[in-house]
Amino acid sequence: TVGYYSTIGEQSLAPPTQRGYGAGQVTGPIAMLILMAARWQLSQEQLGTLLGLDSNEMHVVPLLLDGKIGLHGKDRQARIRHLLAIYGLLQSVFRDVNVGYAWLTEKKRVLGGDSPLERLMKGELEDILIVNRLAQTLAGQ
Repeated sequence: TVGYYSTIGEQSLAPPTQRGYGAGQVTGPIAMLILMAARWQLSQEQLGTLLGLDSNEMHVVPLLLDGKIGLHGKDRQARIRHLLAIYGLLQSVFRDVNVGYAWLTEKKRVLGGDSPLERLMKGELEDILIVNRLAQTLAGQ
């Protein structure tokens, strides 16, 4: 079962209230991103891809998860907003985390044979928007 205590690489994904953050403060959106990453079984690199980080920027993911840095910029804020919208929509449709994850990893004809997660991993904001629209349709919105 995917749950609160998964890991991203070496990084613990326990809920923010149960993690030691040192000097950093984890914001609400980042705390939700941590939970989403745990439930979607994402690695640090995959999370970085979703956030639009280049390969030479992946070193910031642990700092972000520890609340030592924030993500700034309209593109990254839009990515987080849409990713959390997808996460919330899937939670509302699939009460069981495992069923939601199965939907996320299941190939879809409408995505050209990709799964929603594969489409998200292409790393483009447009792909996140496409999956968000698909999740909205699934949720009847």
